[in-house]
Formats: sequence, structure tokens, C-alpha cells
Amino acid sequence: KSRCCLPSLSFHGLLVAPSKSLAIIMFFDFDELDDLVQDKELANRESRLHEAEERQLAEEQERREAEEERQRERRLAEQQRIAEKERERERERRLAEQRRIEEERQRERRLAEQRRIAEEEREREWEREKRLAEQQRVEEERERERRLAEQRRIKEEQERERRLSEQQRIEEEERERERRSAEKQRIEEEEKERQLAEQRLIEEEEEERKLYEEQRAREAEAASQLHATVGEHLEAVSRVLMREGELLVTPKIGYLPAGTRMEVLEVGRGRRVRVFEEHGFEGWVSLSKENGEQLLSSIERTHASEPGSWLAEAKREQARRKSTVESNKPSQGPCDKCDGPHATDACPFFKKDREEHKDAWANYGNTDIRKMGADGGNFVLRSAQVVPQPGDGSCLFHSLIFGLSNNGYRESSACQLRQELMEFLEAHPKKEIAGDTLEEWVRWDANTSVEDYARRMSCGGWGGGIEMACCSLLRKVNVHVYERALAGFKRISCFDSPQARKTIHVLYQGRMHYDALATY
Repeated sequence: KSRCCLPSLSFHGLLVAPSKSLAIIMFFDFDELDDLVQDKELANRESRLHEAEERQLAEEQERREAEEERQRERRLAEQQRIAEKERERERERRLAEQRRIEEERQRERRLAEQRRIAEEEREREWEREKRLAEQQRVEEERERERRLAEQRRIKEEQERERRLSEQQRIEEEERERERRSAEKQRIEEEEKERQLAEQRLIEEEEEERKLYEEQRAREAEAASQLHATVGEHLEAVSRVLMREGELLVTPKIGYLPAGTRMEVLEVGRGRRVRVFEEHGFEGWVSLSKENGEQLLSSIERTHASEPGSWLAEAKREQARRKSTVESNKPSQGPCDKCDGPHATDACPFFKKDREEHKDAWANYGNTDIRKMGADGGNFVLRSAQVVPQPGDGSCLFHSLIFGLSNNGYRESSACQLRQELMEFLEAHPKKEIAGDTLEEWVRWDANTSVEDYARRMSCGGWGGGIEMACCSLLRKVNVHVYERALAGFKRISCFDSPQARKTIHVLYQGRMHYDALATY
């Protein structure tokens, strides 16, 4: 049995196949059996191969069917997607078509509206042209009628002129005779008026002469009433200018403040007297101003021998000054305190040392020459023209009004400005000018209070530095004062406001008179 499965062995054997009822014993040829086995195996192998091929084919078929199913599903999905896209495109096409149709309708409506508007415009234009044509026709008709009427008028005028030419000639001759007669009468009347005007002028000159003589007489009477005698003692009512000589052109010694006492040494001409004042100085002063305003008043006589008298003190001061001058000749002057022609140590007006006086430090270190109350430096104004102002006692206010308006002035303007400046002075007595308050300036210049000064100046009086300073502060302008010079006008004083919008130029002509300056 062990060898029957070996196909390479060839021998005979016995095969017993058990059976329930019969035992069959068969004898086989093992070679043939091997062939059979081999055939069977080949058949089985082929069968297995065939089954494997069938299975492979079946699997391949299944794969193909699965792939075809997937392909079919993909195709269906693609077809659905394409169909969806197609539907979307169709929907968009329909929407686009609807929009196009709507836009077309809108365009057609707009075109229809435009055509309607254009049609209406053409109709209006046609109506307008028709009206214009009608107007032109009417105008031409009127023009033709006017021309015809003008021609008729000209013909009638010519006819009238022809008819009246002779009569007009006669009337013209008559008018010429009347004109000559009237001209002759006018000449005679003008001659009479000229004679009357000359007579009135002579009478006015005579009246002015009489008034002048009366004024001179009043001045002479006032001067006679203000006469002084040698040895009389006087006191300054207000600030008084002392000069070296009797004439008003002699050099200045300085200003004597109000309250200064003096003794008359010599009586000059008119209002001039030579005095010896309480600080030991001699010089010429005036008893009154040109308008008659009193500058000096008589006081009780004081003897030099009386102990503690001002006259004795003045003589001692004079002697001390002379000894100082003799011992120190180079310090003769000008004074460093008041610029007077005397030694600084012998200044009759400023007894304290300069460094101790408040004005010495008021402008220390200030290099700006243009300030309130400054002297103006060496500036010369060349391009300016003098505008004369009335000499009615308000010439300074007229000049200020001219500078403020640049268009001349009215008579009431100067009085109004005077009132405004005095009201400002009363309201601001503590305003400082060059280190001193307005109150101190008034006391030093007029020896009175601000209230009395403002009340007096409101009624009348010559203005000066106080009024210019008030105008600068009140109206926020610069006020520059000038004197005549060889090459123009030299600036002598400045009243500048920090908030100045413009500059007013005033010319001091001397003798307390101011004129305006117009720059160009």
C-alpha cells in the first residue's frame, strides 16, 4: 500500500476493497495506475486552474462591474452636476435676460422721456422763436412807425423852423440885446459887491486890529498886574523854565518845579525877571505865559539874616557850589542828572545821588529808544508834509485827530478828544510814563491834583506830553513828536503803546503850537 502512491514504480498488486457484503479483490497494473493518477491530478489541476481562472474572471467581472457601477455613479453624479450647472446657467441666463429686458425697458422709457422732453423743448423753442419772430415783427413795425413819425417830425420841424426862422432871428437879436444889458448889469453888481467886500475886509481888518490892540492891552495890563520889583520874593505856581539870559533863545538852565521860592534880582522887559532861586542858582524866568496864565506869585519876604530861612540856605548852597566848582573845574557840566550847565553834585533840582533816585533805574538796560516818554533817538523823518492846524488853543488835539482819522477833522472832534483824554486821566492816575505815574507828572508839571487838572483842561488849555501819553494809551497808537531839521523833521519824543496799531506824527513848531505831519 505504501508504494501504490508512487507513480514511478511499476509492479502488480492486490487491492482489496472492503464492502459490507462483498470483498472485491482486484489486481492492477501500477503503471497504468500511475497514468490514471497523473491524469486525474492533471484533470484536477486543470479543474483547479479552470476554477481559479473562473474565480479570477468572476472577480475581474465583479471588479469591472463595480468599476462600471462606480463609473456609472460618477457619470450620474457628473450628469447631475452638469444638469445642475446647466439649470444654474439657465436660471442666470433667464435672470440676465430679465435684467436685459428690464434695462431695455428702462432705456426705452428714458429714451421715450428724453424724446418727450426734446419734443417739449422743440415745442418751447418753436414757441419762443415764434414769439421772437412776433416781437421782431412788432419791433420792426414799431421801428418803421418810429422812422415814419421821425420823418414826419423832422419835416414838421423843418417846416416850423422855416416858418419861425425869421421870428427866431428877431427874438435872438432881442435876447442878445437883453443878455448884453444883463451882462453889463452883472458887471456893475459885481463891481459893487467887490467894493462892498473890500469895505467889509477893511472893516474886518480894522476890527481885528482893534481886537489885537485890545488883547495886547489886556496882556499889558495883565503883565502890569504881574509886575515884580527888585528884592521881591516869588514862588513858582507851576513848572517854570529858567534861562541864562533875558531873551527866549538863550541856553536853558533847567526847569524849576512848582513851589520853588526865589528872589527878584533884576526886572527885564515885558514878563522877564532875573531871580535867585532857593537852590542857589541865578537866571531869567517869566512872570506869566503868553496867554496870560500866571507862573509866579508873590510871597512874604524872608531876610537872609533870619535863622533857618531859605534865602540863607540858598546863599550857603551857592557858596558851596562855587567852592566846589573852583576845586573841580572839569565837573562844570552838563549835569548828569538834569543835563543842565552845572556840576552834577551841584544840581539844584535833584539833591540825591543819581543812583538813589527812582528815575535812574526806570529804564536801566533798556536799549529800545521807542517807548513811552522816550526822546526818540536821532531819527529824522524825511518824507512828510506839514498840515497846519488852527491856533485856537487846541492845536495838539486837532493834530492828534488828524493822525487818528487820516481824513482831516471836524471842529467838534478836538473837543471830544480832549474830553475823552481827561476822562482817561481821571480814571487811570496810576498809569506809569517813563517811571512816573500820571498823577506824579500832573503834580510836577502843574502843581495840582489830577481831578483839578482834568477839570481845568476839559474846559480849555494847551496840551502837552501828558495828553499825548493818554492818547497813546487810550487809542492804542504811537505818538511821535518832531521838530524841524535841515534834512527833514527830527524826532524829539516818543509815546509808544505796546498794542499800537498805527503811528501819529506831530510837529512842534515852538511857542506852544503843534501841527500835524502827513507821511507819504
